[in-house]
Amino acid sequence: MGRPAKLAVAALNIRIVSPENRDYPSLLRALFRLRLPVKVRGTEHLVLTKFGKTVPAEEKMGFGGIIGKFTDIPQDAEWLDTDTLSAADADQLSDIVIPANLKPNYHGFRFGLFEKEHIVVFEVYAESNSLSPFQVEKFFNLLVKSRKIKNEFGRIEVDLIPDYDQLEKILDSEYLKSIAIDIYAPNPDDFDDAQFQRTEERMRALNAEREQILLTAPKGESLNLDAETKSLARVAAENGSVSAKVVENGLSVPLSTDEHPLEVRDTYDSEEMVPEPIFRRLAKSLVARARRNRRRTAQE
Repeated sequence: MGRPAKLAVAALNIRIVSPENRDYPSLLRALFRLRLPVKVRGTEHLVLTKFGKTVPAEEKMGFGGIIGKFTDIPQDAEWLDTDTLSAADADQLSDIVIPANLKPNYHGFRFGLFEKEHIVVFEVYAESNSLSPFQVEKFFNLLVKSRKIKNEFGRIEVDLIPDYDQLEKILDSEYLKSIAIDIYAPNPDDFDDAQFQRTEERMRALNAEREQILLTAPKGESLNLDAETKSLARVAAENGSVSAKVVENGLSVPLSTDEHPLEVRDTYDSEEMVPEPIFRRLAKSLVARARRNRRRTAQE
């Protein structure tokens, strides 16, 4: 038995708003061709370093690639001399010559595209390296807003797939004081005609691309959510956000789907197994959970 290794995945729901532009492999290929590093926190940057058809090819996850994470050291950064425990002087710094195209602390994280569900699953922990789901969401949101991408595909929405248990905790609370539902128009392919009409057609009639619903209970009382509101909240969890305040042990507690992305994880024997098939299995498991939530929403 070798050393146990951990692998974890999270996912993005990516939606091309215009029906005639909904070609998700082409979108990811265009994002890759931007070759655009994005600063996501401090000196940490992300960039797509690989995208193409998966090998072996699969019907459900036929495309994939690598999200590269690296450090971009500012030219005016301070350096420490560990011998003297003081800042390096100008003479010492003049000996440091690093080509501008070389970046330190590089780690690659796999991602896969489930085209039908327009879900991108990516590693958040692999081979002892971690990647923040929130940084990946920020990265893709900035990429899809580039002029080249907007000109080719129009408006694109990107949201983390939420932890559905967190959503159900909100919806099932007996002491729900308030709930805020922030919803963007969903992809109609995800839901049945009736469900789509309950969201998209109302927004179209109002010429709105976004709908916000705020419900607050009277002082000392709790909300009683009906099926329609719960259904809207489940759509918003993947196409916007749901936040609430509930009472737990006499205290008002804020809850939000934005703060709890869905993660699926497992451990494996690093000496007997390679991570690629583990990633594929976890990715399929995560997308299966998303499908179940969408089916449940459509049936309500």
